[in-house]
Amino acid sequence: MKKLLYLITLVTSISFAQEGISYQAIAYDNNGFEMSSQEIQLQLSILGDSINGSAEYVESHTVTTDDFGLFSIVIGSGTSESNLGSVNWKSPKFLKVEMQNGEEMTTLGVSQFLSVPYSYYSQKSADTERLKTLMYLSNGF
Repeated sequence: MKKLLYLITLVTSISFAQEGISYQAIAYDNNGFEMSSQEIQLQLSILGDSINGSAEYVESHTVTTDDFGLFSIVIGSGTSESNLGSVNWKSPKFLKVEMQNGEEMTTLGVSQFLSVPYSYYSQKSADTERLKTLMYLSNGF
């Protein structure tokens, strides 16, 4: 039986200690029952500019759901060939969630990041401004 994942809850927050985005959802099978205590494989992609944009960051996770089908991951801590810090948060970003369904990945949904991850970009900008100020002061100006 092919299993599908229906995302009921999406919680996003930025954590500078982990430099990641918390993500939480409930997995249901195609009969509407929670996928209790089951291992699932996910692929998460951060797309640039539009819902059909190209992937700027891709990672995979293998996670086991709890008794209620709930799972929690941190985007940025999965298996990836790049890091979350490489994403240019200046333009709109979208999160694409896929789950292993037999031999292939099934797209479960794409949703736009609204405001919270942009604080990561703000932190990088603040660090750049501090560096410019220090350079200015160290040159005796």
